[in-house]
Amino acid sequence: METNVTEQRLHAHELLDILPAEKVNEVLSLLEEMVPESGMSLAERLAQAAVEEEEITPEMAAKLDRTRASAEHGGVIPHEDILREFGLD
Repeated sequence: METNVTEQRLHAHELLDILPAEKVNEVLSLLEEMVPESGMSLAERLAQAAVEEEEITPEMAAKLDRTRASAEHGGVIPHEDILREFGLD
């Protein structure tokens, strides 16, 4: 049975979540090469793809804005800390 695109995307996200930090830039560069140029940044193209799959409510958009602002000001938890918190390090 063929895996549907949503399952494939979820699997890709799972793999990205466990990818060693030193490999993230390589994967990002590869994805940027694979996504057709449309005059939009990669973030804009990914946001557009997400909108096509699932409507983003105003509440979710506000949460995303707060998350982005927090990340820009260093308010993020390193992946390694999360793994350690759940005993997965």
